[in-house]
Amino acid sequence: LELIHAILNLYSEEEWENRASSLQSLCIRSLSNTDAGQALVNIMGIGVDTIDFVMATQSSSGGTEGPGQLLIQTVKLAFSITNNVIRLRAPSDMVSPLEHALTQHGAHGNNLIAVLAKYIYHKHDPALPRLAIQLLKRLATVAPMSVYACLGSDAVAIRDAFLRRLRSKIE
Repeated sequence: LELIHAILNLYSEEEWENRASSLQSLCIRSLSNTDAGQALVNIMGIGVDTIDFVMATQSSSGGTEGPGQLLIQTVKLAFSITNNVIRLRAPSDMVSPLEHALTQHGAHGNNLIAVLAKYIYHKHDPALPRLAIQLLKRLATVAPMSVYACLGSDAVAIRDAFLRRLRSKIE
């Protein structure tokens, strides 16, 4: 994941239009249109509850290392890569399989959009909620759906969590 992340971040968005490398294009096409993108969806679909559980069960090593931190880093990379793939993907009328997977219900009836939105409750790493919000924003602009409708009965609670974090002095 770190290698793919580095490849996708070689150029800024302005440079991307003029200098897109074949390696970057290959990564974007592969992640957008093959099962490789589904792996990113599965990683992000872990959810904040699982991360909190792993962090709670990890030995008290100061929180700077261990399986919990590795899981958080992996999820952050998955969010960042997915956001970059959607951002750098060539505009098209067709919804890519990656975008389709992000907007579908999970295997257990879980709505992935709601799972992604619930990362707002994550407290261990402030970058993770930001990455989740960036991806939700990007999905709202490219996917033919209402994010509010996808949140269902959780919409009010998630809205309140967003507002609470925005009002916080440390956020």
